[in-house]
Amino acid sequence: KLDNLQKLKQSKGYSVAVVIPTLEEEGTIGNVLECLTTRLMKEYSIIDELVVIDGGSKDNTQLICEQYSENVSFQQQSNILSSVCNYRGKGEALWKSLYVTKSDIIIYVDSDIKNFDERFVVGILGPLLVNDSAKFVKGYYRRPYISGSGTRTNEGGRVTELCARPLLNILYPELSGFIQPLGGEYGGYRNVLENINYTSGYGVEVQTLIEMLEKHGLESMAQCNLIERQHRHQPINSLSKMSSAIMQT
Repeated sequence: KLDNLQKLKQSKGYSVAVVIPTLEEEGTIGNVLECLTTRLMKEYSIIDELVVIDGGSKDNTQLICEQYSENVSFQQQSNILSSVCNYRGKGEALWKSLYVTKSDIIIYVDSDIKNFDERFVVGILGPLLVNDSAKFVKGYYRRPYISGSGTRTNEGGRVTELCARPLLNILYPELSGFIQPLGGEYGGYRNVLENINYTSGYGVEVQTLIEMLEKHGLESMAQCNLIERQHRHQPINSLSKMSSAIMQT
């Protein structure tokens, strides 16, 4: 229950930041922010910092975020540490978020989730607070594929099943238990994440898993069932680009 989680967080004295990378997410970002600000900031004091890192959206993403400016810090990715580096890509946003937040625990959440609710955050936070050996938590879920005609199958996560998991099974079999290695819902303690090298592109999630394993060991890693994640599906040529980046990583 959220009140128990709030009490546990307070008793341990940890602060929590939720970081949301965005790029053209006007269709979903409003619901994500409404849920998090209402449920986990106003009703329960679970989130201390809520930060959106935008990769240069040309739609109404920024305007929607600004409606929540009382509780949400909206940051342009290109303006953060621009004198150090200015790459594009999700991994760059996640890395730069460590510079613009100060909380003890950082939780990353994607902004394109259509069925978003607070479980995508509390499911990551819970194991970190309950289990002292857990330093990093990854979410997993069903990923249904919903076609343009509305047909629903269990064949979402195509890059995961055809590229990421087979490669991990061969090269890093210790990580074969992670059901959604490319999932964007994960988090950990700041002192752990600051010791990770972030790649700038699509390979950031799988690189994070590998680095966590090599630097902190499998016993420091956990995963949580977040039930189901619905999001937009990309065409096959985009999946080829994603797969290439993951294979290079």
